[in-house]
Amino acid sequence: NTNAEILVSRSPDNGQTWLDAGSPGSVKFNTMGLQRQPSTVSSESGILHSIWENTRTDVGRLGIFHARSTDNGASWSHPRLVYKDLVGRNQDFSSIAVDGETIYVTYLTFDAVNDDGYTHVFLCKSSDKGETWTEPMRVDQFEGGGSYECCIQNIAVGPDGTVAVAFRSNIQNRRDI
Repeated sequence: NTNAEILVSRSPDNGQTWLDAGSPGSVKFNTMGLQRQPSTVSSESGILHSIWENTRTDVGRLGIFHARSTDNGASWSHPRLVYKDLVGRNQDFSSIAVDGETIYVTYLTFDAVNDDGYTHVFLCKSSDKGETWTEPMRVDQFEGGGSYECCIQNIAVGPDGTVAVAFRSNIQNRRDI
């Protein structure tokens, strides 16, 4: 039941010095570990966006939370869930990227529509600085497989707006990037 404060630091000079950018929220100690850690990125306009997994108080399972700071971390918005529910399934191992002012978040969960026994990578995006999020879209489309259950993804957006997600697959127990 003990919480740990999330702390964000930023560097105005490519890592030569670091400034305290405040705290977007806290997490329960038991939700951290493996590859679960808060992630923070900055948009082109300088808005900081932070995501993390934490136990939801409404249903007692993991959810992905987002908070933003428009003043270099001096203050943060109230943490909000990226996606409310996937038919009672945990959302885990999240990653974040921004393109302009659009935020992309990927995470692992079971496909609630086609429960094939595999974990899958899903993506949500927000075009309004994290106020609202799209319905999740399944990223991996393997027949007879999905993604590995315990590995974080890497997400990037190209200059033409193409979203790329790298992850460890699980295709009939063959696990590759």
